[in-house]
Amino acid sequence: MSPTDPPPPDRFPIGKFTERARKVLSLAQEESQRFRHNYIGTEHLLLALIRENEGIAARVLHTLGVELKSARKDMEATLKRGDHIVLGEIGLTASAKKIIELAVDEARHLNHHYIGTEHLLLGLIREGTGVGNAILEKKGVTLEKVRTLTIQFLSQPETPSEKLEPTKEAPPNDPSGEAKKSWEETHLNKLNEQVHKVLDLADEEARRFQHNYIGTEHLLLGLTRDQGGVAAQVLARLGVGLEQVRRAIEFIIGRGDRIVNSKIGMTPRSKQVIELAIDEAQRLNQPLASTEHLLLGLVREGKGIAAGVLESMGINLARVRQQTLDFLPQEKGGSSSAASTPALPAIEIFKKTYHLTNAAKKVLDLAQGEAHLLQHDHIGLEHLLAGLLHEEQNAAATILHSFAIDLAQTRAAIEGQMKRGQQPVEPGNLDFTPLAWAYLYLAADEAQQRGHHQLDTPHLLLALTRESQGSIPKLLESLGTTVEAVRAKTLEALQ
Repeated sequence: MSPTDPPPPDRFPIGKFTERARKVLSLAQEESQRFRHNYIGTEHLLLALIRENEGIAARVLHTLGVELKSARKDMEATLKRGDHIVLGEIGLTASAKKIIELAVDEARHLNHHYIGTEHLLLGLIREGTGVGNAILEKKGVTLEKVRTLTIQFLSQPETPSEKLEPTKEAPPNDPSGEAKKSWEETHLNKLNEQVHKVLDLADEEARRFQHNYIGTEHLLLGLTRDQGGVAAQVLARLGVGLEQVRRAIEFIIGRGDRIVNSKIGMTPRSKQVIELAIDEAQRLNQPLASTEHLLLGLVREGKGIAAGVLESMGINLARVRQQTLDFLPQEKGGSSSAASTPALPAIEIFKKTYHLTNAAKKVLDLAQGEAHLLQHDHIGLEHLLAGLLHEEQNAAATILHSFAIDLAQTRAAIEGQMKRGQQPVEPGNLDFTPLAWAYLYLAADEAQQRGHHQLDTPHLLLALTRESQGSIPKLLESLGTTVEAVRAKTLEALQ
C-alpha cells in the first residue's frame, strides 16, 4: 500500500481513542483539505490538536503559547497550498502513522487504558521529523515541557467547569461509573439487518482488494452486491454495476500487497457516512437506517472515493439522491398517485432536505437567473454570489454591502472573468456544476456545525469563502476585499 493509506486497526486501536482524540483525526483531515493537500501529515495533526480547543493537548499548547493562527501562518511559510480542492479519500503519511503508534506507546507507559489528545501530542513531539514538529521547535516547545505540563493537568483535581465528560476525554474506568460507549455501540444498533449485511459484504470486498480498512468505496460495493436492497435497485437504474465499480476502484487506489487476515475497521469517513445514514432515516421518520439511507449518506458526504467512483461514471451525486428519494414512496407503500408524481428537480430536494430559509431558496432561484442573464448553461459559484446580492433583503447581502460590493459591480466582474455565452440559453431549469453542488453541501455543513436548524444566506456565504483560491477569491479581490475578510465578518454576524 502507499504511504498515505489508512492505518491498519490492529496497529492503531481507534476503539480506544477518546471522542476528542477521534475528533482530532477528523479535524486533521479538514485542515489537510483546507490547504488542498492529498494527505494528512504531522502539520495537519498539530493544527487539529490546537483547533480541538478543549482537550488536554490544546490546554498544554495554549499554555506554551502555541496558537492556531500563528501555526497556520508558519505552515503556509513552509508548505504551499495544493492547486485544487481535494474531494477524494485521503490517508496518513508515514510520519503521521508513527505519531499514532507513539501515542499508543505513551498511553501504555502512563498506564492509561485510553488514547487521548495528550498522548497524540506526546507522540507528535517524539516523532521528531515532521513539519508539525518543526513548527513546535520554532516556538521552543520540547518533549520535557509537554510531558511535565501534561502530567500536571492530569493530576489536577477537577472542578465542575473542568470535569471531563466520560464520553469525551475520560478513561473507560471513569470514577462516575458511567461506562463509555464505543462508536459501534452507539451507532450500529440503529441500522437494520439489511445494512448489517451490506457491512459484511463491504468487509468481504475490502479483503478482496487486500485493503486493511473499510472505506466508502467498499460500502458502495456492498450496496451494489446486495441485490434485494433499494440502494442496489437505484444504482442499477443509474447503470452502476458491480464489476464496473470494482474496476473503477482498482484504477483509483489499486490493490494491497498482502492478504488481510486480521479484523479490519471502518475509516473515519465511512463512519461519517453511517452517521449521515442514521440522520437520513430520522429525517424520513424511519426507526432504523436501511440501504437507501446508507446510499443517501454516501452521496451526502460527497468527498469519499465512493463519490469519486460515481462521478467518474458520469453520475451526478444530486441525481443519485433524487432517484433514491423518488424511489422511496413506491417501496414504502406509497399510493399509485404518489408513484406517478413527477420527480422533483434535485435542487428542490436539496431545499427540502436541508430546510432552507425563504431567503436562501430565493437566492438559489436568482442564481439561475444570473446564469441565464450571462447566457451560461450552468450555475456556478459566481452565479451564487450574484444571487446573494440580487436578493437584497438578506443577511449575506448586508455583509457584502458593508464591503461596498453591489450587484452591478459583481455582474461586471463575473463577465470580465468568465465572459458572456455565445447565444441565449433556452428557458428551463439549469443544473449546478459539480463544484457548485459541493459548495451547497458545504453550506449545509456550515449550518449543521453551528447547530442551526435552517440553512440561511450567511451559510451560503461561509461556504463560498471557505477556500482561499479559485474563482470566488479572485472575484472578491477584484471587488476590493478578500475571502478571509468576508468570512470573518460573516462569522461575526452569526455570533
